[in-house]
Amino acid sequence: MEHNHVKDLIKLGSSQVIHNKEGIPFVAIGNDFKLVSIEQYLPHPIKTRQNIKMNTVKSFIDYINRFKNPHTTIFADDTCQSFKAIIDFHHSQEEPRSGAHTVEYGCPLSREWEAWQAMNKKKMDQTSFAEFLEERAEDIVSPSGAELLEIALKFNVIRKAVFGSAMRLNTGEYQFTYSEDNQKGTVELPEQIKLGLAPFHNGEKYEVKAKLYYRLHDGRLLLWYKLIQPERVIEDAFKEVTQDIQNGVGDLMVIEGRDTH
Repeated sequence: MEHNHVKDLIKLGSSQVIHNKEGIPFVAIGNDFKLVSIEQYLPHPIKTRQNIKMNTVKSFIDYINRFKNPHTTIFADDTCQSFKAIIDFHHSQEEPRSGAHTVEYGCPLSREWEAWQAMNKKKMDQTSFAEFLEERAEDIVSPSGAELLEIALKFNVIRKAVFGSAMRLNTGEYQFTYSEDNQKGTVELPEQIKLGLAPFHNGEKYEVKAKLYYRLHDGRLLLWYKLIQPERVIEDAFKEVTQDIQNGVGDLMVIEGRDTH
């Protein structure tokens, strides 16, 4: 049945005018002259219709370089850290194109960035805070991982301690006094730590500062941190990826914006 339908269309195409719409051949059939595309019966499609989502910057660049033409345009959207290349973009106002062949890349956040963002500004008791420092020690640049692990170990040892006071030392550290089992002691914690974090998966690492805060209430110590201007780090990382893409695709236009189709 389908074979007969194809033969009928070919017969119609040979006896009727082939209408061309954006390069696609149509024939008018029936009493109402309904236009029907015959592109699917051609040896190959007239134009590429494809939307690909890439997992890495390199694959995004490689795909563009494979299929690009002088009018291929890349949109860089810094509101959601994503890129979209329209391979068959308009040649000019007089020569529009369908824009049906596209490739996209969204900068995925790294696991370490998500881990620090998830706990940003969240209050923790000293044990939970110590466990977090132990888990993320490899992300911490200053003070050294060994120093912070020592602090974490001490917090873990004094799990049932009652904290009495806190003061800021001239060294820029916080000193907390505590008592446990009739024994008194102190523990110091830096006021600020420096992290080495890659905002994007497999991306470059950036220095990120985190300021530490505390609260004493009825002998309980609560600790938390606040990342300093993490949005600026994301902006800088996105600009670097944008530059890498521009360098990788040569003279193609990279525009700050978003394609809404």
